[in-house]
Parts: sequence; structure tokens; C-alpha cells
Amino acid sequence: MTKQRRHARRFLYEYPIFSNNKRSSKSRGVFYEKSVYYYWFEYLRRNEDYKQHCEEKNGNKQIAKLYDDFGDIYSVDFRKWWKDVGQALFCEKEDLERIQIIKDRDALNLSSDDVLNIAVPLNKNIEWLERQYLKLIREKQRQLSIRKRGALNSNAKYSLATSNADADKLRLYLKVYDAQKEAEKNGEELSYVQLARKLGMYKKQDALLKTFDDLDYYDTYEIQKKFDASKRTQIYRYLRQATEIIKNTADGVFPQHSVRNKK
Repeated sequence: MTKQRRHARRFLYEYPIFSNNKRSSKSRGVFYEKSVYYYWFEYLRRNEDYKQHCEEKNGNKQIAKLYDDFGDIYSVDFRKWWKDVGQALFCEKEDLERIQIIKDRDALNLSSDDVLNIAVPLNKNIEWLERQYLKLIREKQRQLSIRKRGALNSNAKYSLATSNADADKLRLYLKVYDAQKEAEKNGEELSYVQLARKLGMYKKQDALLKTFDDLDYYDTYEIQKKFDASKRTQIYRYLRQATEIIKNTADGVFPQHSVRNKK
């Protein structure tokens, strides 16, 4: 018996792999801790409403719907959850990757906005056909707001709320959030500056300060005040971003927040 070939799943973002081996240049996989899909899982795990529903099966309709799809994410690690659940939620639905001939009526795709079914009269001049084809395609793409290079549109069951999700930033926001929660759990009252120092976020500033050999105490104090003010603002922003992203995961939205990054 000939084994039927399975179609590879396609993802808009780099999908998680669970080996540190150097990946092929053709692969869009990254070590799982660098994948935005991993952080969706981790941010949702910190949503107290979702956690309560997993424990008590008592929540609003949106949480219940989310639970039907994501399941109990507290009883499994990410690797198993991704294999059993996650990849099916985030992969793109099967779509045409090329122009192809439709051989029967059942093959017509009338449900997707990403596919345009066209009847081509083969007895016409090829130049005329090209003009008609381009006219139809350009008009359809204009209606869908698709630019020349194509659109980063997703037809996955769950898609990211932004086209430029950054796994490194998501990791940093979560690191700060977790550190504050851990301090609160241990009864520590850390200021934002103390939290930044605990997380090792002063390395560049401390190294820079050591290069100013001719500074007196007052100048050093003033520079340190500026460093502290900058870190205080940064930590405050990261905590707000993480908190809002966690909150919005309960609506099946990630990573969404309204906090503006200052340049």
C-alpha cells in the first residue's frame, strides 16, 4: 500500500521546534522559547480568569469557548500541548499555493476570500486574456487591500493581533511581570529600580558610569538619578504591557496592549 503524503502545516510566524540543533535555512522553525506561539501559551497561563475556569469550569461564554479550543494548559507542558492542540489552532488553513486547473465542481472554492474562481475562454487571444486576468485580479486585491507584495493575512483559527510580534520583547515583559509577582508572593516590596537591578537590567548603565573616571560625587549622583528615572519608566511600561496582554488573552487575542513605547 502506498503511504499517503501528509501536507505540511504552514504558519505565518516561526513555529516552535524542540531541539537546539542548527536549523535548515529553509525551515521557519525556531527553538520554542523564541517562538511567539510559545508566549501566547505562557501569557494565557497567567490569566487568572482562565485558570479559574480550568479549575472550576465556571466562567463567561468567551472563556468557555477558549477552553474548548485551548484546553487545560496547566496540566501539560508546552511541548505536549503544541503537538496535541496548539499547532492545529495556529496553522493556516489549507490554501492554494499556485494557480491550478479545477477539474470538477466540487473543487470550486466559494468560501474563501483568498481564492478567486475564474472561467477562462481558451479560444481567445493570449494578450487579451492576460489583460482581462490582470484586471480581475487587481480589482479583487484592491477590494481586499492587498498590496503588491502580498498581505500578511491569516486564515488560522487563532491569529496574532499584530504583524510585527517580537518574541524577545514578549519574553522581557513576562520576565519583569513574573519577577514582580514572585516578589509579592515572598512579601517583598521592591521599587521599580530595585526590580530592574534584581533582573540585571543595569549592566550597560553601570559599565558606562565606570568610564567616567573624572566625575565627582555630585555628577555621579545626577547621572545615576537619570539612569534610575529611565529604568523606573521602563519597568512601569513593561509591567503595564504584560498585564494588558495577559488580560486580553481571555478574549482569544494576542499580543494586544494599548501602552505606547517611548522613543
